[in-house]
Amino acid sequence: PLWRPLPPGSTDVEIAPGVRFPLVTGGNSGQSLWLQRGGRSLDTAFRYGDRAQSTVGRAFHQSGLPRKEVFITTKVMCCPTSRRPEFCTPEHMSKTGRGNDKLVHDPSKQLTKSLRLLNMTYVDMVLLHMPCETPDLTLQAWKMLEREVAAGRTRAIGVSNFNATNLQTLVEDATIKPATNQVMFSIAGHPKTKNVDNTKMLFGSPLYGSDHATLEVCRKH
Repeated sequence: PLWRPLPPGSTDVEIAPGVRFPLVTGGNSGQSLWLQRGGRSLDTAFRYGDRAQSTVGRAFHQSGLPRKEVFITTKVMCCPTSRRPEFCTPEHMSKTGRGNDKLVHDPSKQLTKSLRLLNMTYVDMVLLHMPCETPDLTLQAWKMLEREVAAGRTRAIGVSNFNATNLQTLVEDATIKPATNQVMFSIAGHPKTKNVDNTKMLFGSPLYGSDHATLEVCRKH
């Protein structure tokens, strides 16, 4: 079956051969407290900026916990992208503390920088933060991540903000299937409305992270 319920009392789930992912992960703040209170999974991303990734690494190293006991996830950009094109601009790079960083077009180099900031030799999972401009570019970025698994710099790879069409297109040509799809959901914070070209879209709606056909319809209407 494609899905089956977890046994009662489960605290993690196997997402790839030999890779178990905690069911609850710490976010962008309070990482040290999270680990002190028993949390064993931390999430960060290249797009969040150098300080954010360094903070995650520092929280882990100061915790004194063995590396294998804490699941570390980071995300790499897939540029160019129509979903949030501003994420791939020099202005955004500067705003998030990376200067005019051109690494957004090379997921492997992003991972190299992330590992340096985290002060780690590997992470447990790397996600594509969103689909690229075209399926071919997305697949190209994915193939880079597959090589990172073989190189031992990540134990699992997955995606973020992909809808069903994005996933289906990628899976058709992927050697390693995505271990997970991280998507927005927050009781308090999402969806939120953003004005785009005098229209309104909801983050978390079918239009956010949607496929190319839907984007073309949106542009026309």
